[in-house]
Amino acid sequence: MPEPCRPGEAVTCAVDERRGPTALSLAVLHGGSATTYPAGRTALGGAPVGPSTRFDLASVTKVTTTLAVMRLRLDLDRPVRSVLPSFAGGAKDSVTPRDLLLHRAGLWEWWPLYADASDGPAVLGDPGAAVARAAALPLRYRPDSGRHYSDLGFQLLGAIVAAVHGTDLRTAVADLVTGPLGLRRTGYGPVGGPDVAVTSYGDAWERRMIATGSPYPVAVRGVPVSRRHWLAGEVNDGNAHHAFGGVAGHAGLFGTAEETARLGSVMLGEHPDWPPPVVAAFSASGPDPSQALGWRRSSITTASGAAVTVLGHPGFTGTEVSVAPSLGLSWALLTNRLHPTSTPVDVSALRERVARRVARF
Repeated sequence: MPEPCRPGEAVTCAVDERRGPTALSLAVLHGGSATTYPAGRTALGGAPVGPSTRFDLASVTKVTTTLAVMRLRLDLDRPVRSVLPSFAGGAKDSVTPRDLLLHRAGLWEWWPLYADASDGPAVLGDPGAAVARAAALPLRYRPDSGRHYSDLGFQLLGAIVAAVHGTDLRTAVADLVTGPLGLRRTGYGPVGGPDVAVTSYGDAWERRMIATGSPYPVAVRGVPVSRRHWLAGEVNDGNAHHAFGGVAGHAGLFGTAEETARLGSVMLGEHPDWPPPVVAAFSASGPDPSQALGWRRSSITTASGAAVTVLGHPGFTGTEVSVAPSLGLSWALLTNRLHPTSTPVDVSALRERVARRVARF
């Protein structure tokens, strides 16, 4: 990919119908106005990608969970067990929502709740049971001993948001986040129609993780469910789909590039529902310089050579939202990097090139 690519050209020249991704969309938001650069097709032989194409946002869903926590003004230092009594006992008693947001709660990074494993039988389509099983798992690390990025932590945070809001998580996210931001094409699936990017062929990647024990050595005895069809509008993440019924705090959201960039724009501190003091608290680095409360922290270099802080979050399906508060910029780069091979294509170089070009807007 040539370095002189402008943002839109960088997206266009990254499309690879043989290896993937086949679908890409970049949206850049500045001064309240968004420009979208779509490229490729939703699948091999699928419809052309346009500004309205929705993608499986994967772990970018964690952003909406974080924004909901911010909107609720949760006491981040109150023990998790005070809201979720099933998360208790031993070192768990000291774990707080702050620990979950910083990925320092000592939880397993990932666990297939939809599988029969050493901790119990599979959970299928029951969010309450899925949360209870995640909460009951023994800790893998000592709390606050280090950062260990964890899906389970945001599964618990999603349950906390729903409990405090007094509804289910789908309703809570709509009431607290997507509704106030006016996002009409962002929400939990399933999503119908041809204007949605296809991800992988079923659960191929997670089956591989379970079979090899890599990167997480989960003690699985059997997997009673497995999808063997192309996933279009159906969340790719196995726990979100099988265990939570499509709605979870760590995954499950679908959205367009522009609306995903608008999610990020909250961190510019210009929305009345998320006032500057709250945004500042969630933007600051914690014990780990690369991690704020729910947000990753990195930096990019502007045309003048200045280094500026970027808040963001990636998703396993090839998605990412980024915000440069000092530049007044937010952007979202959405891809379907698991299609058509179901093996993740590395899009990190594309992300870096796009970030450098966006910083020169």
